[in-house]
Amino acid sequence: DSVKKTYATKASAAAQPRIDETNNTITKGQQYDANLFDGTYPPDNNIAVAGNGWVVTVTNSSVQYHNPGGTMVQDKTFSEFINDPSLTDDMFDPKILFDSGSDRFFFCVLHGFEPATSKILLAFSKSSNPQDGWNYYKASINSFISNRWADYPNIGVSNNEVYVTVNLFTGNDDYDKVGLFQIDKSDGYNNQSQLSLQFWTNISDDTGQEPFTLLPVSYGHTGNYGPGIYLVSTTGGVPSNRVQLFDLTNDLGTNATINGYHVTVPQFTIGSDAAQPQGQLLDIGDVRMKSTFYLNGVIHCVYTVVDPSSSQGYNGINYHRITVGSLSAATKRFSQSSTDLAYPSVASFSGVASDPTAVIFYDYSSPTLNPGMRAVICDASMNFGSPIDVRVGDTYINVEPDEEQEERWGDYSGISRKPGTPSPSVWVFGIYGRQINTTQGLYRAYGNNVCELRNDAVSDSPALQVQQSNVIDVYPNPTHAYFTVRFKSDRNQLANITLYDADGKLVKHLGTRLIKEGDYQFGFSSPELAKGLYIVKVESEQHTVAYEKIVVQ
Repeated sequence: DSVKKTYATKASAAAQPRIDETNNTITKGQQYDANLFDGTYPPDNNIAVAGNGWVVTVTNSSVQYHNPGGTMVQDKTFSEFINDPSLTDDMFDPKILFDSGSDRFFFCVLHGFEPATSKILLAFSKSSNPQDGWNYYKASINSFISNRWADYPNIGVSNNEVYVTVNLFTGNDDYDKVGLFQIDKSDGYNNQSQLSLQFWTNISDDTGQEPFTLLPVSYGHTGNYGPGIYLVSTTGGVPSNRVQLFDLTNDLGTNATINGYHVTVPQFTIGSDAAQPQGQLLDIGDVRMKSTFYLNGVIHCVYTVVDPSSSQGYNGINYHRITVGSLSAATKRFSQSSTDLAYPSVASFSGVASDPTAVIFYDYSSPTLNPGMRAVICDASMNFGSPIDVRVGDTYINVEPDEEQEERWGDYSGISRKPGTPSPSVWVFGIYGRQINTTQGLYRAYGNNVCELRNDAVSDSPALQVQQSNVIDVYPNPTHAYFTVRFKSDRNQLANITLYDADGKLVKHLGTRLIKEGDYQFGFSSPELAKGLYIVKVESEQHTVAYEKIVVQ
């Protein structure tokens, strides 16, 4: 049943684009600090970027908006952002994504560290510009499962739904199990009075083993897949040699089930906490799954593990490419000598879905290197390139009370691929050691840095080589207020319909449509468009179905 989620038919070998692995390089674009440290720790960095260039960053205390030029235009605490006086406990563990299939942001944060106060708080943006406002919802965890509170959320999106997973704890703070919220996203985007949803728990794989920290697997390029969604996890205990894969088979109201599987991988465990040049150790965390995406039948995922070649317990990164159809995994470990790597995140760094090249972003520290941020490419053949410094640390981190045994190092880093760009643009948000001079003296704190990572050598230009019979018929053209697009498709496929300006910049994502073989047409109202030349493109996962120029007068 998993084949239904591969949202384009497989291209023939002749149709596959050539992958030039030698030209995969990382170029840094925009870069700036965001969500400056305010005394709340750990930061828990997360980021989402829209196709129009708006960036939303969140840490464990605040939400910021940056416009396409990189200027910060809004900075709010959670209390100011949510604006709900009934919430009196701490809000924590923020997660945000950009749903390119719906052209909206989706945000989740948790409230309360005990069953009586534990709530899940959700916000759906009203447009692709976060300044246009959000639709807000909240729910008590106790209304779904008694005497439990929720921690460590993860979020994902499919064609019709958004998903939130949480770790559930008892009133005595003992870990119990994973919970999954399956939510109709149209309710949130359309500001319905309440959300249609289903809560899942007692989830286990084909051997009866339950997951620990379950990640919904969103689509890796522009658009979404579905119905339902895949989810991945590592098991709670170590050492281990398995990763768990779950298939939520359908959308709400369609007799969905969760099928659980396991995938055998090389044995892994966790190493020692990370050293800094001075000060206390940094908390390395554990082997829970940290980041994932789905593309072309393969799930990509990363997490922290010990480097088996290190006698001192330095940590590296496990990177898996799990082929869903065969339940098999290609695995590569990445490590650097005498350096701890932690809190990785991963995104596609290719121009076409058939190229599995990915970029992995991570935090690092060592006895001689202040905490900083790096990134590395893993090419189509699973060969790692040379890592680049995204942000070098100014100093070590020392923010927790002296009696603490270690400094918190965050729980995760942030990554978001900008939708609709001709070449890959991946935005990351992580931690470096930042020196702050105050009237009370020198402060060695968390720096939170945003950086755009580009793969300028790769583009989707081969997708423009389409057959003449597939060129779109647009009428009227020129147009004033409304135009109709008509074209012929040579197969059944799910396709993204997008509008670009004459310079190739994404103007608007018009929708994701199921296009059947034969003639197809759709209409679009255009009064909001400025006068000028535009390009309408219809793109499946494998190639451009059709494109045409249009003039707005």
